[in-house]
Amino acid sequence: MRHNSARYACLGRQTTPAINAVLENIDFTGKKVYAVTYQADPSLSGTDTRREFYKDAIARKGGEFIELYAFAGSSPGKTHKDESSLKSDMDKVAASLSS
Repeated sequence: MRHNSARYACLGRQTTPAINAVLENIDFTGKKVYAVTYQADPSLSGTDTRREFYKDAIARKGGEFIELYAFAGSSPGKTHKDESSLKSDMDKVAASLSS
């Protein structure tokens, strides 16, 4: 299945400079955008605020924000999840997209 989508990831509490550059420089016109975040907070607090931030930023660039997939990652400065955990998270995203 082919999607007319833009996908990107964000690590940490706030968008990184790289993600800010994407949001500022990509023309999202006609694109459906799905975002994936990894947060240090296991309760994923602030997800609603992040969702609104991305929705507004993408809409300003002509895109349609579809969904934010938020996952618990690791604390700042700590090694990220193991590969099998990351694969499991991405399998959840893929399953959601294929339904």
